[in-house]
Amino acid sequence: MSSKVVAAVAAVVSAESDVPSTLCGRSWVDVEASIKDIGMATQRVEAGLSGLTADRDVLDNNLLGWVVQSGADGKPLKFAADHASAPGKFVPIDYPEFMKVREIYAGAAFDGGAATLDAAGKVWERAISRLIGLGFVRPVAQSKDAVRIAAKRAEEIAKFEKKSDGVLLEEKAALIAKGDTKSLKAAQAVAKELERREKPVTEAIVKDCAALRDKLIARAKEVAKLGTSDSVELLTAALNALSE
Repeated sequence: MSSKVVAAVAAVVSAESDVPSTLCGRSWVDVEASIKDIGMATQRVEAGLSGLTADRDVLDNNLLGWVVQSGADGKPLKFAADHASAPGKFVPIDYPEFMKVREIYAGAAFDGGAATLDAAGKVWERAISRLIGLGFVRPVAQSKDAVRIAAKRAEEIAKFEKKSDGVLLEEKAALIAKGDTKSLKAAQAVAKELERREKPVTEAIVKDCAALRDKLIARAKEVAKLGTSDSVELLTAALNALSE
């Protein structure tokens, strides 16, 4: 057996070992049956053998339910509005699970009539591209450090979520007043949470100010074109108001 084949087999075994026994709280037996139906039906729609584009949209939405994480209430989870790379978008399942879903889906597309395994894989890729248009984020393989840091950050956010800004400000002040190393470190964590909450508000204000600025400039140009004494008075009054 060549070294390339050995490496490929090792990669598959490693990926399989990282896949949990359930997906979205359902056993893989149930999951596989549903995803096979979706993959096979999508292939048949794309081949013009059955269904319409509207049917494919329904199938895509069903697939979306399997490739995004869900909360305790069963609703899809979304990243926070201030997320660095995917604000407000769906939180995907982990990479090993995602690849397992791909394997099942593409296999079903092949069974559904795709000419080759490569063609079946393209049915999957087109489906994922459509899901990205709906706010899905393709998961990527992550290092253990990245997963650990992300989990720790999510844990910190969850710890503070039930506390109001006022409570957090009081807590921060009390921790700083203690002055010991442990308290100061805890105060920094509280400060980061307050900053995280404030960021979307600040960004919204900046956006609103930019829109108002553009309107003021446009209006000032219109008034200046009049070339009358009234226009001078209006522009002077506006300037004085902004200077206060």
